[in-house]
Amino acid sequence: MAELDYGKFSREEVLVKLQRTSALDRDTLSGVELRELALPEVRLSETVLTNCDLAGTDLGQAWLHGTLFRGVSLRKARLTDGAIERCRFIGSDLIEANLEGASLFRTEFEGSSLVNARMQGCRILGGKFLNTDLYGARLPLAVLMHCAVADTNLGNASLIRVDLRRAVLMDCDFTDANLREADLEGALLLNVNLTGANLSGANLRNADLLNVKLLDANLDEACLAGSRAAGTSFTRASTLGTIWE
Repeated sequence: MAELDYGKFSREEVLVKLQRTSALDRDTLSGVELRELALPEVRLSETVLTNCDLAGTDLGQAWLHGTLFRGVSLRKARLTDGAIERCRFIGSDLIEANLEGASLFRTEFEGSSLVNARMQGCRILGGKFLNTDLYGARLPLAVLMHCAVADTNLGNASLIRVDLRRAVLMDCDFTDANLREADLEGALLLNVNLTGANLSGANLRNADLLNVKLLDANLDEACLAGSRAAGTSFTRASTLGTIWE
């Protein structure tokens, strides 16, 4: 089937396509306004969306595969319990988006914003967050495996006040990340690199730190009461005012 370009089509014409097939496969949308629509269980496969507006749209239980979101607004959009596989979000707005229960596989966020995003119970495998702001994102009970965060512009990825209570972080790289005042109470960290990370004021109460690298990390005024560490290095970590018990 030939690829279709909806860049010059109206909102109504795109809706006709979606209502007929509930899918966009290898299509291209540019500058299309699709705000506050109900599109649950929609399928987007190898589709390109550029400068589209899906703010407040319901994409619950959607299947997104190999899709590129460039300059797309998904602010306050609902992507709960969806499957997001091998997608890329470049320069996109996911502020206050709801991704609770979603599964993300080898999905990349670059130059995007997930500020105050709701991601409780998310399963993120092989995720990459490059130059992406996760300030205040809520990920309690989330599982992150083989993930990495980096900020080539500022030198430290923003995870300030991120909520990772009782989350599982395995084989993740958070080198130089800014986790100031992050909440990791009861979290399990296994083979996590936090070299140079800022964890000042962070809550790691009752957390399990297994083979975690905290070389040169800032743990000033962090709480580690009840935490358990094995194979974990605190070499040259700053611990001014750290609560240990």
